[in-house]
Amino acid sequence: MNILVVGAGAVGCKYASHFQHSGNTVSLVCRSNYKVVKANGVKLETPDGNSHVFYPDYVYCDTSEAAGSYDHVVVTTKAIPNINVVELIKPIVSTNTMIHLIQNGIGIEDDVSKQYPNNPIVSCIAYIACHQKELGTVLVTSKVTYFTAGLFEMDTIANEKLQSFIDCGVSGGLDIFRDDCIQRARWWKLIWNGSFNPLSIVAGNKNCKEMLADPHLHSLVRTLMNEVITVANLVCTEKIPLKAVDEHIAYTEKLGEYKPSMLLDWENGNPIEIKTILENPIALANKHGLDMPNFKFIYRLLQAKVNERNTKGVVQR
Repeated sequence: MNILVVGAGAVGCKYASHFQHSGNTVSLVCRSNYKVVKANGVKLETPDGNSHVFYPDYVYCDTSEAAGSYDHVVVTTKAIPNINVVELIKPIVSTNTMIHLIQNGIGIEDDVSKQYPNNPIVSCIAYIACHQKELGTVLVTSKVTYFTAGLFEMDTIANEKLQSFIDCGVSGGLDIFRDDCIQRARWWKLIWNGSFNPLSIVAGNKNCKEMLADPHLHSLVRTLMNEVITVANLVCTEKIPLKAVDEHIAYTEKLGEYKPSMLLDWENGNPIEIKTILENPIALANKHGLDMPNFKFIYRLLQAKVNERNTKGVVQR
């Protein structure tokens, strides 16, 4: 297989290394880390001190340079306003390309599927904690590093191609799972992302342990989660039980002083994923006549903080 990963940050590099390990041609489109990765590859580290270097077959500075025909294009950029995925992948999508979107939130597939109606779209959800501690060096901090994948629209031929892709990932040592109820899986992850992520910022840059220790914030987390589940169960065929709230809380208690990814982006002055994590779920709720009062309130507070930062010269683009 000829695989191109677009958005070679921590997640993209980690997953790309597994697909190369199973014998595929794997190339990266990099941004700030382009020169380092092209010269030295990617160093992948774990907290226990183990490390190895992943050398992509080809490294490109943008998708125009990478223009060509690929079996699989894997997009791992964040779903933020200054990245237009539809335009980004134009030079690298051909008639036989399967497009994989490994991004957070709801509605990430809509624009891509409209622009590329004849290309199968795979919706993917990553479960991994990792970051670039410096350009070209990725630190994987979680033992869990898997992702789930499912077709945005079912198709027999695409179904076989996706299974082949998954099999290659497994062969390369990657924990990758097929989920034919992928939208339910998206909402399941949003239960966490739609609560801890925005609240960590609006509550004053709090980590997970601090939020759970504060009875008011803890209660608000649960309320936000319940609002997400209510909307999810209206738009998804497969329902999410209310006990999912307790399961997410129990999982988070084990994370200790973990900082949500949105908070890390905020502290580093990077754009944050507001549209797919907050705006799109609210729009869906409105469309179906549901209210998300607390979710909306947190969204407005977060947007106000973004607007305030913008006036100071750090722009959410």
